[in-house]
Amino acid sequence: MKTNFWKSEDDRVKKEKKEAFEKKGWKTFFNFPQGTTKVTVDLKVEPRKTQTGKPILRGSVDGTVYDIPITSVVYGKIIEFINDGAVTFNITRVGTGKQDTRYGVEIAGSDQ
Repeated sequence: MKTNFWKSEDDRVKKEKKEAFEKKGWKTFFNFPQGTTKVTVDLKVEPRKTQTGKPILRGSVDGTVYDIPITSVVYGKIIEFINDGAVTFNITRVGTGKQDTRYGVEIAGSDQ
């Protein structure tokens, strides 16, 4: 029995994903945990959209750069705040499932 099959398959899939992201210039997607996350948006990289139309911003969380998929409502607030000069935001996630998850956004303390 090939006991290393699943390990090698996992390695292969991760390598293919990494190569595809690098080819397209993408970063790893950030998934918001429950609670508040401080995000700094990279204004030099224009937002793009997922295949389903969800906005994606380039930003950093705790010093690591990610592509950050967000809801249209959060995107609208971030655009509004960016036009007021802010680049760092506290994004709060409440809920665990697709039906009950809600997001809020406010300017982080250092940008106010």
